Amino acid sequence: MVSYSSSARNSPKVLTHYNPSQDSKGNVQNLTQYNPSQHSKVNVQILTHYNPSQHSKGNVQNLSQYNPSQHSKGNVQNLTQYNPSQHSKGNVQNLTQYNPSQNSKVNVKNLTHNNPSQHSKGNVQNLTQYNPSQHSKVNVQNLTQYNPSQHSKDNVQNLTQYNPTQHSKGNVQNLT
Repeated sequence: MVSYSSSARNSPKVLTHYNPSQDSKGNVQNLTQYNPSQHSKVNVQILTHYNPSQHSKGNVQNLSQYNPSQHSKGNVQNLTQYNPSQHSKGNVQNLTQYNPSQNSKVNVKNLTHNNPSQHSKGNVQNLTQYNPSQHSKVNVQNLTQYNPSQHSKDNVQNLTQYNPTQHSKGNVQNLT
């Protein structure tokens, strides 16, 4: 079982356990556990567990769990769970669950569950459930359920249920 300490700086690969307290500008791949307290500008791939407290400008792919408290400007793909409290300007694809409290300017595709409280200027496609309280200027397609309380200026197609309380300037087609 090979492991590297936090003093190793030469792009560690194939680590079983890697838990530095402060690590920046590192390329880490094939980690089973990766739980730094402060980590920035890192390219992390194929992680089973990744739960940093502060992570910014990171490219994270193929994570089973990803639950940072503060994450900004990150490219996250193929996540099973993704529940940050604050996430902005992120590209998120193929998520099973996505429930941020504050999410803005995010491109979300192929979500099974998407229930943010505040979501604006997002492109959302292929959602099974989508029930934000405040949602504006969003392009939503192929939704099974869509019940926002406030929704304006959106293009909605192929919806099974669509029951907003306030809806203006929307293009709605193929509704059951």
